[in-house]
Amino acid sequence: KYPALTEDEEKISIPLQTMCGAIFDSILVQIVMTVEPTKWQSLRSEMCEALNLKKNDHTLGIIDNTYSDYDIIFLQEAAANLIELARSDDQISSVFEVLAPAAMSKRNQNSAILLRKSTFDVSTVTEITTQVESELPEKAPVATGDIFSITVNGAGDDSASKYMLASFHGD
Repeated sequence: KYPALTEDEEKISIPLQTMCGAIFDSILVQIVMTVEPTKWQSLRSEMCEALNLKKNDHTLGIIDNTYSDYDIIFLQEAAANLIELARSDDQISSVFEVLAPAAMSKRNQNSAILLRKSTFDVSTVTEITTQVESELPEKAPVATGDIFSITVNGAGDDSASKYMLASFHGD
């Protein structure tokens, strides 16, 4: 994915990343042991629950409570299960059409688009991701799921309008 790196540099980067991760973790442990020496395990559990275990619930809540009045929501690095949860969420799916690329990322980092059903004629959605990707330079560092592109027509009074939308995550 990163053409600027040689194979040898890629091989070296794995142990280097592991070491950096270990250093980062030891810094975090030092911080929590300094701040809350007797309660750091419960603090760690609370953080894991908030940031990892309930990440999808929090994300869906943010979409529903903060962005429910938006016409378009672009998501990047969305796991396939988050997309499915959004599609099955009664509040979100009643307002938005939840769209994702036909080819989903094996890394579980997908771009997605939520369209307000009253603003767009979702029956006219056409995925054009392949065409968009074909316009990129040959060595562009783009993986499956990084780009999701569609065309769609407006709805109601805006039905004559045609839109091209793209959700993109790049490194």
